[in-house]
Order: sequence, then C-alpha cells, then structure tokens
Amino acid sequence: NEVFVSPNKFTMSTVLSACGRLGALEQGKWVHSYIDKYGVEIDIVLGTALIDMYAKCGSLERAKRVFDALGSKKDVKAYSAMICCLAMYGLTDECFQLFSEMTTSNNINPNSVTFVGILGACVHRGLINKGKSYFKMMTEEFGITPSIQHYGCMVDLYGRSGLIKEAESFIASMPMEPDVLIWGSLLSGSRMLGDIKTCEGALKRLIELDPMNSGAYVLLSNVYAKTGRWIEVKRIRHEMEAI
Repeated sequence: NEVFVSPNKFTMSTVLSACGRLGALEQGKWVHSYIDKYGVEIDIVLGTALIDMYAKCGSLERAKRVFDALGSKKDVKAYSAMICCLAMYGLTDECFQLFSEMTTSNNINPNSVTFVGILGACVHRGLINKGKSYFKMMTEEFGITPSIQHYGCMVDLYGRSGLIKEAESFIASMPMEPDVLIWGSLLSGSRMLGDIKTCEGALKRLIELDPMNSGAYVLLSNVYAKTGRWIEVKRIRHEMEAI
C-alpha cells in the first residue's frame, strides 16, 4: 500500500530553492498554490524561500506580494531576501529605502546577506561613495566580517567607476586570497578602460586559479597581440593546445 506523506515547510522551501536555481517559475507557482490550497502557514522560512524563488524566476511583483503579506513577521532574513531581489532588478532607491525601513523604523540589524544586496545595488548604479559608506557601516557599525562576496562587490564597483588603482589596492588589503570572481571583476574594469597592464595581471591570476579556463587564455593572447608581443602569443597558444 502506498502511504502519502505530506511535505513539511522545510521540504517545500528546498523545492522552492531548486525552482529558483532552475528558473522554473511554473513549478514554483504550483508549490505556492499547494501551500495555499492546504492552508500551510507562510512563515519566515517559506516566505523567504518564495521571495527568493520569484526573484530568480523573473516575477518581482509576486516576490513583493509575498514580502508584504508577511506583515509583522518580517525578520532580517525576509528583509535581506527582498533587498537582494530589488538589487537584482536594479531598483537601487527601493533597495536603500527598504534597508532604512529595516534598520531605522523596525530596529532590525542587517546581516552579511543584507549587505551583499546593498553593495550589489551600489554596483548597479556605480555609486562608489555610497558603496564605500555601506562597506564601512557593515564592519564598524554592525561588526560584520566581510566575505569574499562583499570584497567582490567593492572590486566590481571600483572597476566600473574607473578606479583601477584603488581596486588593486583594495584587493591587496583583503585578508583572504582573491578568487576567480575578484580577478574577473578587476579584468572587466580594466578592459573597459583599455588598461592592458592590469588586464594582463588579472588574466595571469585567473589562469593560475583555473588552468583549464580556455577563455582566459584567449583573452590573454589577444592582449599580447594588441601590444605586438608575438612570442608571448605563440607561447599562450601552445599552452592552450595542451589543455
């Protein structure tokens, strides 16, 4: 005999997370309908999962409706999910407004996820001074130790603002080893400015971290070709053939 086991909130939040990663909006909506149909309470766990799923599946309005429906149950997880959602859609002013509502009106302290969203919003608009202010606030006012994601946002922000030297100094000050995202952000900024020397350095670092990254080899070969360093071009192409 088959036994039907009703899924609990944590099971459903896991399914919603998978829907978000896959961009499976229809399946995510089905789970939401199931929750409503069987009268499952949408608490913080489910609410946050729904917000995140709808955001990743391109349904901002549904994410907003879930967030608003949480009412007084909203905590730092719900606010952080919504702030990251708004940042994802480039709604920078709404992002800052919600951060203010959370910290000032409701006296809820932000966490590291909150600042990933806030710094991401600064990156979207190229707000370097605001980004620096929030980064300082995170460490000094709220005592949050920056993760590689926070550092990545700042490097991206410096790069997009054309402040390549500042970006390099910032990377040098990091307490952990830069990863591919950090060097990728520096590469993007230096390419926009045509800074060949910095491009070369970032690409070399990317290849050290990921020797199978054929795209980095191609870009480095192009950098050498632009500067007439044909021996280096030949060497890089030999290395590519050996991958």
